Amino acid sequence: MKKVDESKLKALEQRSRQMETEVKSLCAKGKRDEAQQKAIAFGKEVANDETMKTMMKCGEMMKDVMPKMSFTGLDKESASRHICD
Repeated sequence: MKKVDESKLKALEQRSRQMETEVKSLCAKGKRDEAQQKAIAFGKEVANDETMKTMMKCGEMMKDVMPKMSFTGLDKESASRHICD
């Protein structure tokens, strides 16, 4: 975890909150397809982010200690659900 840049992690967290607000707004307006596309694109972006990759590596080392978690939301179960549901 020492390798994780705190400022980049905070920026990613802020962008995630902003994206959540945007997606919820699109869902509320009935723009389900746009919301889904935006969420998928952001999920892929986060999965490719170097800060997130570092966090995932730390998670891999801790997998026997921590309960199984999905960091990106790109697992098989969430792939079959719609972001607005």
